[in-house]
Amino acid sequence: MAVVALIMPFNNSDRASAWIASHNLSQERWLAFPESAGEGISGLSGMPFQRLGKRCTQSFTRWNNPEPQKLVDGAQFYRVLAATAKHEGGFYLLSDFSLPDMPPLIRRIGDVPAGLDGQAFHFYRVGEGLPPRGQATPPCTAPLRPFVRF
Repeated sequence: MAVVALIMPFNNSDRASAWIASHNLSQERWLAFPESAGEGISGLSGMPFQRLGKRCTQSFTRWNNPEPQKLVDGAQFYRVLAATAKHEGGFYLLSDFSLPDMPPLIRRIGDVPAGLDGQAFHFYRVGEGLPPRGQATPPCTAPLRPFVRF
């Protein structure tokens, strides 16, 4: 295992972040599914990801998330993607799931293979041909307040 760890990185978030930057997509609207798929990229680049089905962005997933994603099957997932594209226009999706191309709804545009942790990064264009719409998406959590003395 030690030899393999020298050859293969544990996590490829740095390569995924570099892929996004090299394709000039850092400033585009990105959604992540599952919610935790973008945490490593956010940690390295500061780039937030919007939650699928929510109008907020996050750079981490709270361990006590009061509203976890509750998609029960693939059909519901694709309905949520289509509704989001219809409402917000085209966007990019990061997932650790390998999803089939279904143009014009979703098309794979790139991949970064998994490291030892098993998390692959798949990049998709959703709502191809639709211009992005809407305002900036607010953060899911309130900004941190500084410590104050009592």
